[in-house]
Amino acid sequence: MKRQGGQNFFQELLAKFMALSARTRITVVSAAALVVVGGIAVGGYFLLGNPGSVEADLPSNLPASEEPSSEPSSKESSEPSSEEESSEEEISSEAPVSSKPVVSNPVSSKAETTQTPPAPSNNVTTDTPTVTGDLAGLYAKNSDIRGQIYIPGTKLNEYVGQGGDNAYYLNHNIYKAYNSYGAAFMDYRATLNSEGQSQIITIYAHSNDNQGTYFSAAKQYRNLDFYKAHPTLQLDTIYGGGTYKVVGLFLENVNVSNSFNYWDYVNPTEEQFNFFISQVQSRSFITTPVDVQYGDRFVVLSTCLSATSRNSRYALVARKVRDGEDTAVDTSAAYVNNNMIPASGPLN
Repeated sequence: MKRQGGQNFFQELLAKFMALSARTRITVVSAAALVVVGGIAVGGYFLLGNPGSVEADLPSNLPASEEPSSEPSSKESSEPSSEEESSEEEISSEAPVSSKPVVSNPVSSKAETTQTPPAPSNNVTTDTPTVTGDLAGLYAKNSDIRGQIYIPGTKLNEYVGQGGDNAYYLNHNIYKAYNSYGAAFMDYRATLNSEGQSQIITIYAHSNDNQGTYFSAAKQYRNLDFYKAHPTLQLDTIYGGGTYKVVGLFLENVNVSNSFNYWDYVNPTEEQFNFFISQVQSRSFITTPVDVQYGDRFVVLSTCLSATSRNSRYALVARKVRDGEDTAVDTSAAYVNNNMIPASGPLN
């Protein structure tokens, strides 16, 4: 009896153990299953990322920002980049200098196949002029003022400034306000002071051919009758006035390798001066009786061929009347130059 009771006890105990083991395995498996499922969910979250943060595919042809630029559109180079024009009503520059503009920049050095032009100087006015007349009030507002240039009997009558480069006045007027027509201005390398001036001063300006203003009249010197009616021009500076006799007008493409870099001749040597004058005279539309010599003072008026031109410039060259010389010119001796040298490149 005792033995059988002990056997029953162990049987009951084994049954309870088996039942407990079964429940334990279920719990363990369930827990393990939950861990695996939870792990897959968590892992999937990190592997696949938060669906709310996934970037959508964007079309590749979205337009650029339409926010306007705060900077004015560029013009001409300066022969300066100056001196480029976008339309007769609104000119974009010059450059020609310098450009333009604006603006190609003919002031930048290009190879001169015939003769190397003089090295540029960087002369600026350092003394205080005694300014009188209309220039006095203007000079008080803008010390960049250098004078006034005009051709009697025409619409060419402009105040002339001089900036620190050949770009600023391509799109700023003489009061330093932004203006697409800019202002007439001397090459920044030219000297003008109480002791004298550079041998050759180039003055740049745009043209408005529709109205005949700015430097438009300078282009008319390709016509012999116009020359005979206007053989001189006037440059009154803050250091005194002067009459200049027109030597000639020519047309040049300023952005080809063999361009005649007329704007680079500021204070040339005698050899360089002789080359400069020979080029001017051989390229001019008309041949004038005005004699020239080394040591004379000259002014060059440079402007664009047209409102849409980017590389072609007219250059009007005139010699200052010498001390004691008569300002009159015997225009009957002038004639059309039928053998003129054409521009060094296409007119555009």
